[in-house]
Amino acid sequence: MWIHHQNQNGDETCNTSTQGFYELSKGLPSNVAIRSLNQNDAELVDSRWEYRSDGSLSMIRRMIRASEETYGGCVGLFVNDALVSWLCRYLDGTLGMLWTEYAHRKKGYAALVLMAAVSDIRKRSKERNGGCTSRPLANTDEPMVSYIVDSNQAS
Repeated sequence: MWIHHQNQNGDETCNTSTQGFYELSKGLPSNVAIRSLNQNDAELVDSRWEYRSDGSLSMIRRMIRASEETYGGCVGLFVNDALVSWLCRYLDGTLGMLWTEYAHRKKGYAALVLMAAVSDIRKRSKERNGGCTSRPLANTDEPMVSYIVDSNQAS
């Protein structure tokens, strides 16, 4: 899913501001926020990653830095300022590391984080390409691909 709007006349409108996260946050309790991950979030992300290794924290920090500086895609959902659900964009452009803390599962947070990440990637791509398109994901630099662990149990 992506943030895309058509008015009543069918005219396309695109939002290239940070309003995408705001739009996804509508209807959530006031103590819940969606925002881009920053370097302070890297250790928690690394600590929960199934494939954690000696070099994974460094890799996650590079992913967050690349997301902050250019392509977007590292997004988290925070409850009372605590990170409870997140997704990261790998340096090759794929999405992964989707995680929601156990106490916060079955609330739709992972879906919101995924939508926010895709929205962030599309927004930044539009800014780089100076335009808007009605074709889903047409402005991204590469196809949108996500990793899912085979043994993952749907929640």
